[in-house]
Formats: sequence, structure tokens, C-alpha cells
Amino acid sequence: MKTKLKKLVPPGSDVKLTIKLFAACLIIMFLLSLIAPIRIGNAHYYLFYDFFGEYHDEGNMMPHFYETIQGCMRFFWVVIIFSISYGIINLLSFSKDTKSIYVMKRIPDAFEIYKRSFAIPLFTILAAIVLAIVLLAIYYLHYRYCPPEDRIYTVQFSEFLRAFI
Repeated sequence: MKTKLKKLVPPGSDVKLTIKLFAACLIIMFLLSLIAPIRIGNAHYYLFYDFFGEYHDEGNMMPHFYETIQGCMRFFWVVIIFSISYGIINLLSFSKDTKSIYVMKRIPDAFEIYKRSFAIPLFTILAAIVLAIVLLAIYYLHYRYCPPEDRIYTVQFSEFLRAFI
């Protein structure tokens, strides 16, 4: 297993450290996105209670989904930018140190240099996209089915993808 992963990083790079780095990015992305259910819960609470904790039933509406979780998925973009930057730095590292770009270009597989530079960062971007979509779907279901039907705006799914921004 380790020999297969060793072929996906530049020569001389530590495979375990690279994987731990990108796993830490995904874990931080997940943890920072957990602010969204808290905000949804707070919005649900303020449907029925005012700032001082007194109950009222005046027909307040839930804020829109995008407004509720705005900014919770911003670290998703940080992970993508970091992954692309890491891949570019890997590619540029072949021109320095002992990793010769000329040796890599003489290998029969012309794309070997790009595989070694961008394989793990692209996998991280794919994992971040899947994680973000799954989390947004879970948060949307929590938003949609937590409050009563008459307290939520009807067209909310159109704002589902706006939450990425």
C-alpha cells in the first residue's frame, strides 16, 4: 500500500505527512461547518422565543437557508485553494533541490511529473466537494424539517448551492 502511495508524491516527499496534512484540512473543514446546525437551531429557537426568552407565537418565519448558514462552508474554498497551491509547489519543486525535472521528463510516461504533483491534491479536492455536498444536504434536511411547515419559505432548494459561496 505504501509503495503505491509513494508513486503519487514527488520523490523524497513524506507520504504519511502529506496524507496527514490533507486529512487535517478535511477534518478542519468538517468541524468548522458544524456551526451551521447551531445557527439553524438558533433560528428555530427564535421562531417562538424573543431575545429575552419569552414565548410568543406571532407567525415569525425562518430565515432563508442561505442566510442561516452563510459563511459556514467558506473553509471549503480554502481547502481547494490550498490543494491547488500544494500541487503547483510540488511541480515547481522538481526544478530545485535534488528532484530533477529533466529526469522526470525522460521517463516513458510523460504525465508522471503531473501525477506525482497533483494526485493527492486532486483527490483532496474531490473529497472536499463530496463532503461539502453531503454536509449541505444534511444541513438542508435539518433546516427543512425542523420548523413547522407554515414557518418556512416554500422555495428554499434554489438557495442550496448558494451556500457554497
